[in-house]
Amino acid sequence: MLRISNRHARWLWLQSQGLSETPAGPLNLPALVHRLGFVQLDTIQNVTRAHHHILWSRNQNYREPMLDKLLGQDRAVFEHFTHDASILPMEYYPMWQRQFRRLGERAAGHASFQKATKEIGCEQILSRIAQEGPLSTHAFDTKVEGKKQMWDRPPHKRVLD
Repeated sequence: MLRISNRHARWLWLQSQGLSETPAGPLNLPALVHRLGFVQLDTIQNVTRAHHHILWSRNQNYREPMLDKLLGQDRAVFEHFTHDASILPMEYYPMWQRQFRRLGERAAGHASFQKATKEIGCEQILSRIAQEGPLSTHAFDTKVEGKKQMWDRPPHKRVLD
């Protein structure tokens, strides 16, 4: 049986989470995200959003705009669901193709997706992306009609998802 002291167990846990070293020095944000495996995006905000706390606590040279640049301009990470919305290293992207297909098949059979495609066709969205290049959800302006439920998203968001 392997036995380790509580002190060593704490160090191993802190080391595995990237918290055992002094949080200073040069920052390689893609390498930090890769080391963590993913960073859960969290909208809870007391001071700032929780995922910024995660990154800053590992290197205090991190600043909030760095993650947006890494995602939107550098395209070194991508956003998807692990157990929640997360940022993942781009080198994991090929391994997520099966998950994308599986979620796409499930969504295509879902009533809300079918309703959304009637309201705003997939062809319309694909055509805009082909003409204009990559677009965020903010580039579309469909709205939820009727009484909005907690997790309702506008038709264009359901189609893009």
